Amino acid sequence: MFLRRSFWSPTRRIALGLAPLFVLALSSSAWSQPTATIEYGEVLAGAGYSFEVPIVLTFDGSDASSGFSLSACIDPTVVTPTGFTPTNIGGHTPGFLSFDTFPEGWTCGVLWDLGHPVIGAGTYELGQLLGDAPTIPTMPSTAIELCLLGNPPVESVVAIGTMFITPTIVPGSITVVPALRRGDTNDDGVLNIADAITLWAMFSPTTTAPPITCDDAADANDDGQIDVADVVTILAYLFQDGSIPAPLEGCGPDETPDALDCAAAGAC
Repeated sequence: MFLRRSFWSPTRRIALGLAPLFVLALSSSAWSQPTATIEYGEVLAGAGYSFEVPIVLTFDGSDASSGFSLSACIDPTVVTPTGFTPTNIGGHTPGFLSFDTFPEGWTCGVLWDLGHPVIGAGTYELGQLLGDAPTIPTMPSTAIELCLLGNPPVESVVAIGTMFITPTIVPGSITVVPALRRGDTNDDGVLNIADAITLWAMFSPTTTAPPITCDDAADANDDGQIDVADVVTILAYLFQDGSIPAPLEGCGPDETPDALDCAAAGAC
């Protein structure tokens, strides 16, 4: 907390005698006010599983940035933030990282190489917000938006030397959807030939097809419909080195918009 206060707080800068330097830099014709935009991603989170939200910075300053702090609100009844994983930009790892959660959201602060400038003009993924989605959320989605949390309050800023700029914040969202395993048609937690047989029974006039509880899982080729092509996709994956779109190795959300739904995937 001491590092964060001394680095981000304007009051501390004045107390440390940096106010004249700050005023001089702002008045200098050689230094133009840079701009920055921080954009939170829009992601789908599988119910009962963890998720990652990318956070992207677009920066146009001529002077490199040495760190940033963020403060954002989310609905705690929808998801639970658990951490922040920074991206190693240019091979530089953070010399200081702080992440705190609050009932209304979360804050974080990052200094690259203990304050050495690292981020020049361009677009960078700063890192990922980590979190968990409940098995049964009370609401289907939550926004990720600007707010002021912490004591003292943590502002969303980008640091440039001893100065800072306030970026434009583009809100993101987290939507909790049923988790599934693509191709697991019979919902037993394993993808094998029984899933192809279960799906084929739907198109056989002489076979009673068992109920399919998750249409998105049965849509093995992820084309938005359930047909014989999905049977072929499963068989090709099992016996002919074919492929099946994610989520496959583990349970997760279907990130392709279509008219299919997943009422239940008990194996997930």
